[in-house]
Amino acid sequence: MNGMSVSWVVITFLAVLWVGLVARGGQNATPDPNNTRTVDLAGIEKLRRSDIEATLTQDPAALNTLWSDEGVNLQVPERLWWE
Repeated sequence: MNGMSVSWVVITFLAVLWVGLVARGGQNATPDPNNTRTVDLAGIEKLRRSDIEATLTQDPAALNTLWSDEGVNLQVPERLWWE
């Protein structure tokens, strides 16, 4: 590449970067705590991580606590009816 094409590539890159920043406007990179969607997504992520932890540790009490106030633990009977 010669010097002219390199300068056009740099100018084009900077122009596209500037347009992207202007199009984004005044949006903050930090989440707004008053935004209910952000709060909801944070709660969903917290539940997802808790569910993964309870599942990997195979803790039925923790899963019951996470998913239901009136959960029922359906155990496999020691002897099945067809045996």
